[in-house]
Amino acid sequence: MDFDASFFVHLAAACYVAGYLIRDQLWLRTLLLVGTFFYIAYYYFAPNVPLWEAITWSSVMAAANAYVIVDMARDRASFGITASQRTLYDRFAPMAPGEFRRLVRIGHFHAVDAETVLTREDVQPTHLYFVTEGPIEIEKKGGSFTIEAPAFIGEVSLLTDSTASATVRLWPGARYVAWERRDLMVLLDRRPQLRQRFDTLLNIDLAKKVGAGTRTA
Repeated sequence: MDFDASFFVHLAAACYVAGYLIRDQLWLRTLLLVGTFFYIAYYYFAPNVPLWEAITWSSVMAAANAYVIVDMARDRASFGITASQRTLYDRFAPMAPGEFRRLVRIGHFHAVDAETVLTREDVQPTHLYFVTEGPIEIEKKGGSFTIEAPAFIGEVSLLTDSTASATVRLWPGARYVAWERRDLMVLLDRRPQLRQRFDTLLNIDLAKKVGAGTRTA
């Protein structure tokens, strides 16, 4: 029985249709990649002479798609997150593991052993902070109140590109992570999805602090 290479076209089309019906980007791209391989097989076996131009460009598209698939798979894998970072990662849910690793890579972890001022009212901070342990003293317009970690510090200035709205102090025993603003903005500009999730975390945290300040008042 002669081999009918058109069978590869049907398999490729089936993979494409299945992929377009799936919302998950990783599975969609995987099915498109498999379908591309079937199209390449068709271009090779169906004509008397392989269609090398079509094979070449289909291979290039498959390679580009495979690169993104690997990148997306790495984002979803939790390897590389240490035990000490796990608690912080749990607080950053639903951020993908890969997105969290990128944040940690440009962050600096600190343990406070003396009174530390993170921000000063009406002065633009150079960093964004996330306090993981310890009480946080907030002074604003002559008044003060205390909130408990975890909490972002400097998020209003980051979101509005303005000066700090309050003076914030930490005391011995506190722990925090600091991100240099410029490095953080470069990362967020390169990763729109990460920016969206990070902005959501900042807004939720801001709402909590406003509530805590209102109750204190």
